Amino acid sequence: LTGMVPACLFASYCLGRLLGASFTSSLFGIYSMMIGTCSGVVAHAGILAAPSDPVVFGAMLFVAGFTETVTGINIIMKLECILQGIPKNDETRVFRCHFVSVTAGAVGAYTGGGVLYDSFGIHAIAWCGLACSAVQVLVLLAYAIPRRHLYRKCVTRAKDVMAEAKRKEKPNDFLDVAGGGGGSKAREVRSPVEEIEHAMSAFLSEENLAKQDRALSGYKGMPDDREET
Repeated sequence: LTGMVPACLFASYCLGRLLGASFTSSLFGIYSMMIGTCSGVVAHAGILAAPSDPVVFGAMLFVAGFTETVTGINIIMKLECILQGIPKNDETRVFRCHFVSVTAGAVGAYTGGGVLYDSFGIHAIAWCGLACSAVQVLVLLAYAIPRRHLYRKCVTRAKDVMAEAKRKEKPNDFLDVAGGGGGSKAREVRSPVEEIEHAMSAFLSEENLAKQDRALSGYKGMPDDREET
């Protein structure tokens, strides 16, 4: 590969990653996650079929870019934290561990991929990618099947999450007893349904919508307005 061909191949991969991340986040659901994950299987199988054809190789690199489903993983993690009632501090730790794991995985993949290519060629990269993609498909299926009530639709919406939270919710599950003074008193804790409703109402509040309108329109406002925002 000479000239502008390597640059075009890399650009096709980057374009695929951008489209994959946008597709997964805007049309989030287990189906979009599965499409993105299976694209890795298709891409590496195509490279194995014609490793020396630059056209096929470039097309498969574009398809491999759709494996960029980390935005969907973030959404899944957030939904699980809400549905399981995980405290905010623990939720923060979960996301930090995920960020560190993704970073370490990326470093290992690029470093290990270079070593594999130098030692065994493109076929080793394709076989390794095919195996990893197949394992990811199985893991995604193992996660989704027990939660088919939540992910039964092509696109998962907030109302689907609320329906799942109500289905799992039991009476008195969110009544916490806290000691105080001379006795104990009941302290109500938000249920997953209430947590979702609170987040949605905060997002759709008039104040928040006004801030978004000003940000999108480039409106700077008067000094007093800037202080309030």
